[in-house]
Amino acid sequence: MFSYSIIDSEFDYQQRDKINGEYAIGTYCIINGIHIVGSTISNRSFFKLRFNKLVKYLHNLSYYYRAHFYSRVEILQIQIDPVLNTYYNPIIKTFWLRLIQRHWKKIFHIRNEKIFQLKKIEFLKRREIGKAFIRFPRLKGMLSMYSHTA
Repeated sequence: MFSYSIIDSEFDYQQRDKINGEYAIGTYCIINGIHIVGSTISNRSFFKLRFNKLVKYLHNLSYYYRAHFYSRVEILQIQIDPVLNTYYNPIIKTFWLRLIQRHWKKIFHIRNEKIFQLKKIEFLKRREIGKAFIRFPRLKGMLSMYSHTA
């Protein structure tokens, strides 16, 4: 099924205790409304393995949670349950990366449109007489719509 090199190279990583706040690449499951880290993989192995092998490996590694397993590989921040100390709660960070990528893609498109406008003769004439001003959208503030402060 898997070469022993994957299992051997991951043995130390899988056996060590995770640290509170540590980031990991892996999968999670939801049991009774509680998110639980299903399985994780080291960064070194993540870059070595093909993605389909990686998903199979993570799926087989979390055999206990298979019924509730999510096969999406995510970037997780691990939080140790303060009461029981027996399982890890994941905070899914990949969501925010996708959100930033989507917004930056829109801003990049707007910036390219404005650069195209700068090249037009009409704009050059207005700039020459001092009446041309174009504001470029920036990275700073691009996610301000998600801010809860008024």
